[in-house]
Amino acid sequence: MKYIKIILAVAILFSIRACKDKTSPASSDIVFPTSGVSYSNHVGPLFQQTCALSGCHTSGGQKPNLEYSVSYSNLLDFIIIGEPDKSMLVLRIDGTLPPPMPPSDVATLTKNQIDGVKTWIKEGAKPN
Repeated sequence: MKYIKIILAVAILFSIRACKDKTSPASSDIVFPTSGVSYSNHVGPLFQQTCALSGCHTSGGQKPNLEYSVSYSNLLDFIIIGEPDKSMLVLRIDGTLPPPMPPSDVATLTKNQIDGVKTWIKEGAKPN
């Protein structure tokens, strides 16, 4: 058990370090509505700008791959449709579950964006 914890800690540190010094465009221009959140207009572009960075959540990078063409299906593995507060995706982006995403050296998500992702999941996490 001790070795598993050590391996997990090293993996987390490696994943955070792999994204170090990556800068993302300002994601603050993506504003979510209070309802009718769209994957194609809000969630997908947000993760494309903040997560699908070289060395982070891209093909050959950290799991899941969040490049736009595959991010929707990959995100489904990290959510419980209709239950955002139990979804690993939300627990990571709101900092409840370590390591928080995005890492501290990358622009953080706004409260509006985190709430928007929660709304998207609560509304059924539809692809459009």
